[in-house]
Amino acid sequence: MTLSALLIGNETLTAQCGEHLLGRGHGIAAVVTRSAEVARWATGRGLRVEGYGPDLAQRLPQADWLLSIANLTVLPAAVLARATRGAVNFHDGPLPAHAGLNAPVWAILGGEAEHGITWHLIEGGVDEGRILEDRRFAIAADDTALTLNTRCFEAGMESFPAVLAQLETTPQPRPQPAGPAQLHRGADRPAAFGRIDFAQPAAGVARLVRALDHGRYWNPLTTAKIDTGTRVLNVGSAEPAEGKGTPGSVLSATPEGLVVACGTGAVRLNRLTCQVRGGAVCPSTVTEPALAPLPPDEAARLTAALHEEAPPDAALRRALAQLAPLPLAVRPATTADWQSLPLAAPLAHLALAALRATGADHADLAVHAPGLPGYLAAWEPLRVTAGEIGPALAAVTEALARPATGWPLDLMTRDAALQGIAPPPLGLSAAGPVEGTAVTLTPTALHHDAARIDAPAAAALASRIAHVAAQIATAAPETALSALSALTGTERHEALTRWNATEKHHDRSLMVHTAFEAQAASTPDAPALAFEAETLTYTQLNARANRVAHTLIAMGVGPGTLVGLSTRRSLDLVVGALAIQKAGGAYVPMDPAYPAERLALSPRTARRR
Repeated sequence: MTLSALLIGNETLTAQCGEHLLGRGHGIAAVVTRSAEVARWATGRGLRVEGYGPDLAQRLPQADWLLSIANLTVLPAAVLARATRGAVNFHDGPLPAHAGLNAPVWAILGGEAEHGITWHLIEGGVDEGRILEDRRFAIAADDTALTLNTRCFEAGMESFPAVLAQLETTPQPRPQPAGPAQLHRGADRPAAFGRIDFAQPAAGVARLVRALDHGRYWNPLTTAKIDTGTRVLNVGSAEPAEGKGTPGSVLSATPEGLVVACGTGAVRLNRLTCQVRGGAVCPSTVTEPALAPLPPDEAARLTAALHEEAPPDAALRRALAQLAPLPLAVRPATTADWQSLPLAAPLAHLALAALRATGADHADLAVHAPGLPGYLAAWEPLRVTAGEIGPALAAVTEALARPATGWPLDLMTRDAALQGIAPPPLGLSAAGPVEGTAVTLTPTALHHDAARIDAPAAAALASRIAHVAAQIATAAPETALSALSALTGTERHEALTRWNATEKHHDRSLMVHTAFEAQAASTPDAPALAFEAETLTYTQLNARANRVAHTLIAMGVGPGTLVGLSTRRSLDLVVGALAIQKAGGAYVPMDPAYPAERLALSPRTARRR
C-alpha cells in the first residue's frame, strides 16, 4: 500500500528517512524544515519545501501521515490535522523515562546504564503517545552527548523501516511502559551553570563533562566549567587520571592536560576555552595550586542565574549572530581611560539620535546588564532601526523597559560562529560606562574611553547627538528620523561655507602657459614632467611646447580657435595642451578611446597625434 507523507525535521536523519520513503515508492507531499541542508536535499528530489510559521497549516497539502523526524518544535493541532491517518514522532530517548528535549544529555547526567530511541504517535501531551517501535542500547563509558546523539540517529535509521512497515498496513501501537517518567523542557539546565564540583568522585566529574560535550556542534544547554580563582574556563573533555589530593588541588598542568584531584580519584581535563574572549587555552597556563571550591550557596546562585537566562537564550543567540555595531571610528580596546561630557536626554531619544548622528539605518548598541563575572556578559545587544520617530521611539523604549540580564559567555564556545564577540562601540546605560564600549550614553552624560576615541571626536559626537535628540523631542511622531538634521549648526557652516570658501584673487594677466614659462625660467633644470621611464626638465618641456606652438600658429591657430587634443596619456598630452595655449587657442579634450560617434560631435578642430 502506497502512502503520502508530510515530512518535518531539520537533521540528516530527516533526509535519510525521506530517502527511504521514496525508495519504497511512497510520496512526500511537502518537506517542512529550517535546515538549508535538508532543503537542498528536498529541492534536489523535486519535493515541495515549506518553512515553519504560524500559517504553516494553511500552506500544507493534505497527506496520509505526518512524520516528525528530528523536529524539536511542538506542532499545533491545525498542522497535525493535515494528516488524515495520524502523526508519528521520532524521539531520541526512551519513553517515558526521558521525554522532552536533550534526552541524551540528561541520560548521561543521570548516570543511566542504557539509553534508546522511540517512535511514537503524536497524541496527548509532549511525548506521551503510544509507541510504534523502540530500541535500547547500553551507554558506553566514554559516550558523550555527541556520540550518544549519533547513536540515537543510527538507531532511528535502523528502526525506521519497521515503523514504515506498520504505516503501510495497520499500525499496532502499544502503551508506554510503566515506570519513572521525566519531561525535560527546553529551559531546563544543569545545576550551577555547569561548574564542576571537585568534591564529587572523579567518575561524576567526567560524566558531567561528557554529558555537555557536543563536539563541534551546537550545544543548547551549557558547558562544563572550572573556576581557577582568576578566570572561568570551559572544559571540553575529561578522563580518569592517576593521583589523589585535596579536592580541587591541581596535581599537574601541562599541555597534555590539567590533572585535578576529586573527592575520589582525579581527572585530566582538556579542550579548555576562555569564557570571556573565547578561543583555546593551554592547560599549562593554569598556574593556581588549587581550583576554587563550589559551596552550596555559590552553586545555588549559579543555578538561579542560568535558570533566569534560559528563556531568552535563543533570541540572544540570534541577536549576537546578526550583530551590526554602530559605525564609530575607534581604536582597539586597551586599558580604559573614561572621560565624561554633559548630555541630557532620555535614553531612548539618545539611542535614536546616535543612529541618526552616525548616518546608519540600523545598528546594534550595547545595553548595560548586571551580568555575572565569568558567566554572564555585562551587556546585551539592542537593535535600533530608523523610521518614523513615533514607532521607532516606542520600540526602543519598550526594549529598554525589559530588564537586561546579559548573555552566557559560554555561547562563544557552544556556538563557534560567536567566538570572539565584543560589545558594540556605543553603549546605553542608566548610569556609568558599559565595559568594553568606546562610548556610553547615559541620561546625563556621554562617557568616552579616551584610549579609543580622541577628545575632539568625542566632543563632536556629543554635540551632534544632543542636536538630534533636541529635534526628536519636538518632532511630530510621523516625522522620519532621516528627515532630521544630523549636523549641528557649526558643522553645517563648516561643511557648506568655510570648506567652500575657495575664492582667491588671481592676476588676470597671468595665464597657465605664462605661469609655466616663469617657473621654467626660475628652475630650468628641475624635473617638470615624468611619464613611465621618460622625464623632461622645465627647459625641455618648454622647448617642445614652443616648437608645436609655432606649427599651430602657422596653421592659423590664434585667440578664439578651438583645437582638438586627441592623444593617449603621455608626455605629448601635456606638450600639446601647453602648445595650444601658447598659440592663443583653447584645447578640446578628445580621448582616442571615445566612440567615433562622440568624437564626431566635437567642434571642427585641428588635431594633434
